[in-house]
Amino acid sequence: METDEKEFTINLNRQRNWIKVNYQQNGFYRVNYPTSYWNKFPDHMDELSTADRTGLLNDAFVLSFVGYVDSNIPLNLATTLRTENEYPVWMSSLTSLNQIGDLLSDEPVYYLYKKFMRDILRNIVNTVGWNQLPGESHSVALLRTNILMADLHYGVQESIDTAFEFWNSGNDIPSNIRTPVYYAAARYGNDDDFKKLAQLFLFTDDSAEENRILSTIGSTRELYLLEFILKNSLNTDAVRPQDRVTLINSVASNPLGRELAFNFVADNWDEFNKPGFGITNLIRDITRHFDTEKDLNMVKTFFDSHPPNGGALAVKQAYETIQANIIWKENNLESVEDWLNDHYSI
Repeated sequence: METDEKEFTINLNRQRNWIKVNYQQNGFYRVNYPTSYWNKFPDHMDELSTADRTGLLNDAFVLSFVGYVDSNIPLNLATTLRTENEYPVWMSSLTSLNQIGDLLSDEPVYYLYKKFMRDILRNIVNTVGWNQLPGESHSVALLRTNILMADLHYGVQESIDTAFEFWNSGNDIPSNIRTPVYYAAARYGNDDDFKKLAQLFLFTDDSAEENRILSTIGSTRELYLLEFILKNSLNTDAVRPQDRVTLINSVASNPLGRELAFNFVADNWDEFNKPGFGITNLIRDITRHFDTEKDLNMVKTFFDSHPPNGGALAVKQAYETIQANIIWKENNLESVEDWLNDHYSI
């Protein structure tokens, strides 16, 4: 359908009491629906194409984040992921689901959110498995990495045990599961596992391998190890200057390391605030997980007296991101708590 009108009416066949707009996601716009429609979509997702399922879920999450729909709308739709196997649908949804998880990580209701995520991940984890299949596509390999990372992140013991079987086997770990295995070793391992991972980093000359370790080692649950990682990010004998941002982001992405990473950068500001360092990405990474007025005031106080070289826009965007996180929690936390209690409380 093509029209130049700002408003027009679609008359539905009486036998169909719902419609999905923006067929195959051909248009670059968001679509909102009456709540009655949103509530019908979970029963009809299997009638939609992969592109339309991806678009519908993405619209629901984005509209929820900006306040156009209640947060229970995308959560209801996300329950259909229990039977979803397609890469685009999962990857788009995981990004939003992990963002919500990040905002809930310091809330009492987070244990219910982990139950929800474990529930919707169960079938797809069994589908992709840990072993590469003959003739599988590149998208399946990418999906496996991200699905296993999510399963480990939300604490599924079976996946943790499987990861450590690979980690402790003494055999070469297949490249397509090294990232989740390294994540498990960093997050759920002991000091010896941490040392082993650090040694792997120091003695490899493979840039892809270095990046896997840099991006996962900050997942440790030990504060003293997070402090060790940050301190050694300045050791040029161990970490190249261009890799510092990745390593610091690994710590900042860990709820235990958020303020630690910000304070470390603040204490060493002269070292980081240099032309060509990647200051824009650094500012984004050390601030995007903050979600309280206290966090916002801390960040503003620092950057008001320590303006970055060429990073004024990044600072402005950091303020906006933190403010958006604050508003999301103010507007959605109670609703999410109610939904999780209704669906996952014992």
